Amino acid sequence: MTDGETSLAIRHARRAHDKRLDLSNRQLRTWPVEVSSLSDLAELDLSRNALNSVDPSLSQLANLEVLNLSGNQLIGFADLVEAMSGLERLRSLILDGNPCAMQLSPERLRELQNPQPKPGSTPAQTISSILQGAMADLGATMGFGSAASTLGGGLGSLGGGSLGSGGLGSLGGG
Repeated sequence: MTDGETSLAIRHARRAHDKRLDLSNRQLRTWPVEVSSLSDLAELDLSRNALNSVDPSLSQLANLEVLNLSGNQLIGFADLVEAMSGLERLRSLILDGNPCAMQLSPERLRELQNPQPKPGSTPAQTISSILQGAMADLGATMGFGSAASTLGGGLGSLGGGSLGSGGLGSLGGG
């Protein structure tokens, strides 16, 4: 798919107030920033592209519930944690098939796709907690100690609730 076809799909979704947008398998190498204007979007599929980072503009999709980033080239969690700051309705994050997913256990990957929040917390808070825990675990493994936690932009809470600790896994889906 060309950039023009991707832009056309985004414009169509904006005009139609679509709740779901499928931009999978389009050989995208850069984040389609225009997606951030789709305020009604509940599901975004960017799977099977060549994305190596997540743009902070993702945080503008306040109604986003499902984010599929599987099969990309995401290597770290810091930009993903930062972008999630505005995604209080997120209930599923799929990261399978990304290099960063190798840092997560299969159980953590499944939990990102279908989080089971503790009483008083939301799925989005659980997802954020898992990602922050993975960053901390990765930092400790590499000898950075708590420095990895700082990379998360100080997102100790999402939507006003506190986040528990959790190990990082990979997110993905197919």
